[in-house]
Amino acid sequence: MCHILGIQPEVNDGHLNATKHMLVTSRDTQGINISQNVFTGLSAVAGFLVLVFIMMMSYKIVKNRRKEKRSESSKDLPDKNCDKQTSF
Repeated sequence: MCHILGIQPEVNDGHLNATKHMLVTSRDTQGINISQNVFTGLSAVAGFLVLVFIMMMSYKIVKNRRKEKRSESSKDLPDKNCDKQTSF
């Protein structure tokens, strides 16, 4: 492991008991990690969905306002059919 990490190994007596206190058993923290990971994942998904909802609603509001402005401005313009002149 030290060769892979590129560090100088420390002297040890070769027994697992010398470093066993540094290791964490997986069964002690497994329940906490799973529930924490589930909560984090669901929070991320919910946050993303809220963000998408806000963006889509903002887009629709802006689109409707532009459409209303266009329809109001086209009402002020004279009809093109009435202004046509004939060649006679």
